[in-house]
Amino acid sequence: MSMLDRVHAASWVITLLWCSSLRLLAQPPPNARIGYVYPAGGQRGTTLEVIVGGQSLRGTRATWISGSGIQAEVVDYTRPLTPNEARDLREELAKLVEKRKTKGPSALSPAEQQRIEQIRRELSTRLIRRPSSQAIAEVVTLRISIEPDATPGRRELRLRTPFGLTNPLPFFVDSFPHIVRPPIRLLPAVEELIERNQRGLAYPLPRQDEPLEIQLPAVLDGQMLPGAVHSYRFQARRGQNLVAIVQARELVPYIADAVPGWFQAAIQIRNREGITIAAADHFRFQPDPVLHCLIPADGTYTLEIRDSLYRGRQDFVYRVVIGELPYVTWYFPMGGQVGRPTRVRLTGWNLPVQTLFARPTGEGLWPLKLPNSEIPYQQLAFAADRLPEWIETREEPNKLTRVRPPVILNGRIDQPGDWDTFEFRGEAGQWIVADVIARRLGSPLDSVIKLLDPSGRLLAMADDGDVDPSGLLTHYADAYLQVRLPVRGIYKLLIGDVQGRGGLEYTYRLRLAPPQPDFDLRVCPASVNLRAGYSIPVQVHAIRKDGFDGPIRLRLTNAPAGLTLEGGLIPAGQQTVRVTLTAAPHLAPQLLTLELEGEASINGATIKREALAAESFTQAFAYQHLVPAGAWLLEILEGRQRLPWRLASPSTIRLSPGGEATVRLQVTARRLPPQWSGIHVELSEPPDGISIREVRATGETVEVILAADKEKAKPGLRGNLILETFTRVTLPTANAPRRSRQVSLGYLPAVPFEIVPAT
Repeated sequence: MSMLDRVHAASWVITLLWCSSLRLLAQPPPNARIGYVYPAGGQRGTTLEVIVGGQSLRGTRATWISGSGIQAEVVDYTRPLTPNEARDLREELAKLVEKRKTKGPSALSPAEQQRIEQIRRELSTRLIRRPSSQAIAEVVTLRISIEPDATPGRRELRLRTPFGLTNPLPFFVDSFPHIVRPPIRLLPAVEELIERNQRGLAYPLPRQDEPLEIQLPAVLDGQMLPGAVHSYRFQARRGQNLVAIVQARELVPYIADAVPGWFQAAIQIRNREGITIAAADHFRFQPDPVLHCLIPADGTYTLEIRDSLYRGRQDFVYRVVIGELPYVTWYFPMGGQVGRPTRVRLTGWNLPVQTLFARPTGEGLWPLKLPNSEIPYQQLAFAADRLPEWIETREEPNKLTRVRPPVILNGRIDQPGDWDTFEFRGEAGQWIVADVIARRLGSPLDSVIKLLDPSGRLLAMADDGDVDPSGLLTHYADAYLQVRLPVRGIYKLLIGDVQGRGGLEYTYRLRLAPPQPDFDLRVCPASVNLRAGYSIPVQVHAIRKDGFDGPIRLRLTNAPAGLTLEGGLIPAGQQTVRVTLTAAPHLAPQLLTLELEGEASINGATIKREALAAESFTQAFAYQHLVPAGAWLLEILEGRQRLPWRLASPSTIRLSPGGEATVRLQVTARRLPPQWSGIHVELSEPPDGISIREVRATGETVEVILAADKEKAKPGLRGNLILETFTRVTLPTANAPRRSRQVSLGYLPAVPFEIVPAT
């Protein structure tokens, strides 16, 4: 390292220590995230090494894994070398090698010999000439032990860093042995890709790895390089019903900079002669393929898996569960009435039974489990409701059935081009809702519904809905309509598949009833990190149902003393609101599981709903999806002081178009640190039309003057304003003018606002 570089490094260290002592870097970075876990599961009774890729992971000290029966230990952390670090290591290595060459091996001390090997190891494992993505450039290595009696199934894994918890990703506990390929440490060099492109290749040449010998059943774990094809060779007997279930998109739901926005796996099984006897690159509307193969003869077979576009990098992680596995291809009905047993018929491969009895004791989704099965790869949901149920028994096409709302209709589009038709009596002015539940429960039906008036004319038609509660359906195909009936008479409701498809698996539940206004809630992120004495914003989303547009009051139901929620109201007619969590300075560092409850008055009744934690993912650079998580966790980080001011404004700020309002901050410290170069205040993600016009400091008060645009600020708009405070820090530099940097001091508690008509 040159003298100039050493001066630069020393100045930065001093600056960072100085900022840390002043608590200027109060809020943890929002980008402590993980992008993949590999392998994404393990067998009961084993200990395995797991690597987790992400960013801002330095100093990771522990993990959080849902459920019991798993222990994890952090054993290593690595990150890519910076260009300067790589240059310095090369220079040091060259000097040591030259010394050995000119003076002989005996001229090197044992420490120098070890240093040569250490540098070579660093350059071979940490030098990434073509970084795949900065979001997964850092790697934490875990040693995970799974107890023999751990319950099989899906868990959630998060890392605990100095900045708090990361986002969760899946980790599975299995009963089958695992075949784990070595993890990817490096990607192909830029020079290799350039050379291939010069030869006219649009994509890297597919690489056929030497097949790995496996015994069935097994779980196959791998990471995919660009152009790679992974092969597994096994013995099978004639008549075996082999099932191979791929988990790829399920492990990493969305990759922000990939198109499509996930690892799109393709698998096939070849016989000894290399002939493909079964292949799949999806399963119905799900991107992850499921392959079924009836083995034609005793012999050796090979399973191959790749990305359908020959893409790959570290976060292209997959699991393949293969064997004579039970797998349900369809079940009917997909739901039933609360408190009544429902006989559910099953069809699929290697099923131990053909019938199950569901006995839900409350509304919502209930798991359907095959008897004596500990295989966690398939999750079937049974929907329970309190409305009366009608279940289809006939299977001829073009049925006409008289029903009486309110009712839930359980049927199937048995044949391509089929339409199920229902008649019901309606009254003039009556509101009716037709809501299809199919894709949400795994049915391939792309539903379309038509409502005909008593004269036979088309009154309303609906295709795709617009709200995906799972966050995973890029084509949300469940139809919905809400209509006010114009006259008294007999109406017809028709349901079919918009693409004209059909079959036994094209099942549906159709709610035909007056509107049932209701709501669900999502809160994100699923991991919140908050320093004691400070505030942090979180976002709450309302999924409104059947026309409900009233206000929803929010509250924490299990918060400890000293943890408060500010701005806890989703205004009428709005889908989302940003609120803040504030931790008192006395709160000790701890990890909490939070519960957020929403309450609304609907038709004279008080309705309460618990919010589900969710993670916001970006798909293909643009589309946002809210994917539910298992728990909403808050890590309170150590804090020795609070911001040196507090809000002194009214509870709600009222602004009129073209007008102003003032938010006042009361200075609580005797004096601000002299190193703070003034106070700067910004609105975080402000609503359209509201801005800060001026910030004035008068004595012990800081006044933030808000302005509402005359055209953009619309009366009736309500919500919360989130203020973030900054100062500037002067950074020492060597042989250069001193530079200043804006540093966040943290957020203020949410300030409710309302746009009112101009007077």
